[in-house]
Amino acid sequence: MKMAKKILSSLLAASMLLGTLTACGGGNSDTTESAAKSVTEAAASSGNTLTVGMMADSAGFDPAESQGSPIGMSLVYDTVVRMDVNGQLQPCLATDWEWTDDTTVVLTIRDGVKFSNGDPLTPEDVLYTFRHFTEGSATYAADTGYDNIDFDNCSVDGMKLTIKLKEPDVLFIDRMVSFRWSSVVSQKLGQMTEDEIWNSPVGTGPYTCVENVSGSYATFKRNEDYWGDKPAAEEITIRYYAEETTMMIDLETGAIDIAVGLSDNNAKRLENGEAKGQCKIVPSGDMILFTMPEYVDVFQDINVREAVAHALNVEQLTKISLGELGKPATSTVPETTKFYKNVGAYSYDPELSKQILADAGYQDGDINLKIVYVQSDVNDKMCEAAQSMLKEVGINLSVEGYDFATAISYFMNGDLDFSLAEFTENCFDTAILYSFGAAECTNACMALQDEEFNKLIREGKSTSDEAKRQEIYGEVQDYMYNLYRWIPVAEKMVATGLGDRINADSYYAFDATCPDLRYVTFNS
Repeated sequence: MKMAKKILSSLLAASMLLGTLTACGGGNSDTTESAAKSVTEAAASSGNTLTVGMMADSAGFDPAESQGSPIGMSLVYDTVVRMDVNGQLQPCLATDWEWTDDTTVVLTIRDGVKFSNGDPLTPEDVLYTFRHFTEGSATYAADTGYDNIDFDNCSVDGMKLTIKLKEPDVLFIDRMVSFRWSSVVSQKLGQMTEDEIWNSPVGTGPYTCVENVSGSYATFKRNEDYWGDKPAAEEITIRYYAEETTMMIDLETGAIDIAVGLSDNNAKRLENGEAKGQCKIVPSGDMILFTMPEYVDVFQDINVREAVAHALNVEQLTKISLGELGKPATSTVPETTKFYKNVGAYSYDPELSKQILADAGYQDGDINLKIVYVQSDVNDKMCEAAQSMLKEVGINLSVEGYDFATAISYFMNGDLDFSLAEFTENCFDTAILYSFGAAECTNACMALQDEEFNKLIREGKSTSDEAKRQEIYGEVQDYMYNLYRWIPVAEKMVATGLGDRINADSYYAFDATCPDLRYVTFNS
């Protein structure tokens, strides 16, 4: 069955689309890699099956066109490189990489790897993968950085692939850890129909897709010829649910082994023993923040921005909107991001906020703002609570929630004064997140023309010295704290229900819609 085309269902995701940043064969978790080492041939031949339930439908198997969950791609494909638990790049389909100058990198492609159709992996397949992204989604072409490749001057020598870039890019190799951005496909993908890609994708990963029914389920069989460590599960079935209640019933009755992306209420039920099963809560890499756009006149006054920052109770906003599935943010980038620095949350002090406004000459009711957002339970609660807190210090906030199609027109036209933004899905590098604040960014609610900010983020992208980048991005985070343009509110967590036969220590989620199923093991 052909996969229906999808559009992003969140205005926030549309405003700052980020790919899922994952590791080839593992996530950034100590338990993930330790579990991998414990998967022996005996476990791999036990015939265990794994059934997973989730609310998000699969993204399909064309990495350059897919916009849903990449969970299927994470089973069928491998990435060029992977990232270890310390955030360091490690070999995957590329066993080595070497920069010969600022715009030339030589990848050594792993020899002896075969696609699921029996064809050997070649450097030409990897180069084709990069080119395929530039011919597919324009958004992904820019996000991956592959549009910076000078394809006419790339070359192959044996298993070595020389990549020439048009301009220096210190993040080029780092981007290749993503199943969404770096799932290596066969050159034959271009000869396959949409139905063939949907039903029988060709990859080098540890599983092959044997059945794929849109909106219902997908079944994967272990690839016995896989070049890497064999996973414990011989077969994986992923079921897609329209209602969480039904998914929870199936978890408790044993119809599924894992329920991905549970609500705060069901997470509590599992933790309290009210529901049968285990609960695993991990960071999602998503962060919610309010922004005060530069195009809004009243926000040109830093006193107003500072007053707003101290009027919002970040801890309460997090608790009200996310419950146990959120924690107060302590920087303008999530903790899971490379070069994160804990600069602390703004103190909640409404009396200080009132005093700052009074000293700046503002009286109650002088400041009237409007926020527009895509309606959801979390967004409704977040914006309504913020409205009440700002009202307490004399600032009126009009709250308008709409469906996606309606809200995006407001967003694109800049017809709002106060913005609710979200960094969506786990991001590996601070440079990617801060690019949404760069002067050239088309997202007016996020973009900053501030000279010092833009100078610092350019410096951070221009050096490959890790210590220097840590220093620069630490300075950026301090600067953003004192600029009061972005108000970090909450980092999201993702809750997953596990059946009793699942070893909880072996489970890790890349993000809210993509658990790492390769290394899931079973209790005796």
